[in-house]
Amino acid sequence: MSFIAVMCVESSDGDGILDKWENKLGLDANNPSDALKYSSEGKEYLNIERYING
Repeated sequence: MSFIAVMCVESSDGDGILDKWENKLGLDANNPSDALKYSSEGKEYLNIERYING
């Protein structure tokens, strides 16, 4: 048995945040480190947390 891994998510920098969301949040779709920075709306959540929780 063999498996094929397919990446269906469109995240140019591989940080797990979709490019269209990065654009919506004002992030750089080519910079993976911005996912782990605090959101511009406050220091309660990281950008990746804000994306996951919508």
